[in-house]
Amino acid sequence: MTLQPDKVDLAEIGFDGFFSEHCSNDGFLPGRIISESRNVYSLLCMYGEIPAEAAGRLVYGAMGREDLPAVGDWVEFSPVDDGTRGIIQRILPRKTSLKRKAVGKQTDTQVIASNIDIVFVVQGLDGNFNLRRLERYIIAIIASGATPVVLLSKSDLHSPEKVEEYIAQ
Repeated sequence: MTLQPDKVDLAEIGFDGFFSEHCSNDGFLPGRIISESRNVYSLLCMYGEIPAEAAGRLVYGAMGREDLPAVGDWVEFSPVDDGTRGIIQRILPRKTSLKRKAVGKQTDTQVIASNIDIVFVVQGLDGNFNLRRLERYIIAIIASGATPVVLLSKSDLHSPEKVEEYIAQ
């Protein structure tokens, strides 16, 4: 079975002139990483959503996790099995990249998400509000190139005056 192109309009999911300019014209197709689990990626492309894996050259040439595909990345891939799977050949340059220190003793950097414009940070006013944590998140988001938006939830648990105090902070 051969899948038909044009199932997904790439422009609707963020493919623009920036990414188009960085395509290699080596016969690969563009796609966007929408999830990753144990080095198996879900790729949204003109064929719809397909599973994909990184090419060995990409994996073995990576200096760290930051050099591997992350959610939000635009990549170039080779369709295999009549377009029902893909092999990721190349990661296109990232416009933004939200990062953190990788879990564990390694000093590696982990890309949480890339090519995002706005990040919503939700803080509950139910005893979970932590100004220092909120500051860390906002700093990381600004460093990524994205715009932070803070949302305070559960304001109904407090008086309007107390909610105003939280907002002032």
